[in-house]
Amino acid sequence: MKVLGREEVWIHTHFLTDAKTLELSQRQRIRLEMEGFLRTLGIVFGVHFKEGERIRVVLECIPEREKLEKIEQKLQELLKEIKPKPKVVRIKVEGEDAGGDREARPVDS
Repeated sequence: MKVLGREEVWIHTHFLTDAKTLELSQRQRIRLEMEGFLRTLGIVFGVHFKEGERIRVVLECIPEREKLEKIEQKLQELLKEIKPKPKVVRIKVEGEDAGGDREARPVDS
């Protein structure tokens, strides 16, 4: 998994990743490690995740440029260990001939 880009939105900094989903345990680990790192830089704001077409890691502030570069580098280090997973879609077919629930294969768009 990696950071594809960065956007400053209102009072937040969004890091756009190449993943479509992220497990809860991975989110928790990233959040805890990033928040500890942010404290060493004197930043008391946290991070959260935003789902959409891709997962965004949202820093709840817009830090100084020098600190922002260090934050992105740390995030890249944390994300490189994670393999991006496609979003799994379940399709339920109703009717007599349905044959039960079937799981669709993820499709990258």
